[in-house]
Amino acid sequence: MDFNIDLRNDPERKTAGTLTVNIWCTTECPAVGDLDPDRAIERRLLELISGTFYTGADCATICADWERSDEFVFEGGSNARDNTAPEVYGLTMTFALMAFPEQISITPDPVQGLNAWAKQHFPQMNVIAFDELPPIWKPSDEAPALYWRFEGMSGNNQQSYAVAWFTGKFAAHVIADSVAERNKWTKSIIEFAQIEGEVVLSDGSPMFINRLEVRHSADPLREGQLGLTGQYGVLNQPQKELAQTKLLRPNLQHEKGAIGIMAEAAYKTAELAAKARQLFGTTPEVVTVALRGAGMESATVEEARQMVQDFLGREAQ
Repeated sequence: MDFNIDLRNDPERKTAGTLTVNIWCTTECPAVGDLDPDRAIERRLLELISGTFYTGADCATICADWERSDEFVFEGGSNARDNTAPEVYGLTMTFALMAFPEQISITPDPVQGLNAWAKQHFPQMNVIAFDELPPIWKPSDEAPALYWRFEGMSGNNQQSYAVAWFTGKFAAHVIADSVAERNKWTKSIIEFAQIEGEVVLSDGSPMFINRLEVRHSADPLREGQLGLTGQYGVLNQPQKELAQTKLLRPNLQHEKGAIGIMAEAAYKTAELAAKARQLFGTTPEVVTVALRGAGMESATVEEARQMVQDFLGREAQ
């Protein structure tokens, strides 16, 4: 066998590329039971690759999904010409590669709020871009995969005294072995969301659920079977380098300057990741993985800088 991976950028996230596997056989290759050797290998590769998820150290996840298999004849005889068996023949298997990127934004982060809400009510599920997942894994009926995707948001100029309101659209991808179990999990999620009516975001503010819809005919890998529309608020305040948080030592303002106060303030992971290049000279994904690997939900700038340096040092080794 040989294989080739072609990657491409797709703004809609539907595909990340193509995996092509060629299976080469000769006339000397024995049959496997009632199957030709190339078909026996094809069956095994479908079990190993199709529907398998691959998660990297940066939390980026890609799924391989079988699309088609095509027979080929490389050299030797031809059934069409002289009815003789070819000396070399085989199959070309094509798999679509679909990306499930981590969608971290600034506080309040509706996607992270939905991830935490789903994990709280459905701990058996593997929440992609939220849980720590193994490098190679497959969803099952007992432990399916869930992925919340941010489709877009809009503002309607609706404002209260201290909050500007936005409407966000999200899609949930529910992935299990069987269609029946996949539909059961989807129904359970939408019922919990309908009953509760809101999702609490990371800053403690609510996102009110305005609309829910189930699309059982939608592709669970490409489109997502559950649609959710929610309204959430953002505090009306001047733009800052980092969101203000409670200082660990309030009296520091009388002891140090602004730099000292910033060094002692504890910030959430999402806030530090949003300023990754400015503060640490790296990407938001590296900051997120470094803090999560250390089991930290919040940290000071100096603490985060040390964790990022330690993480990059381990990666270099």
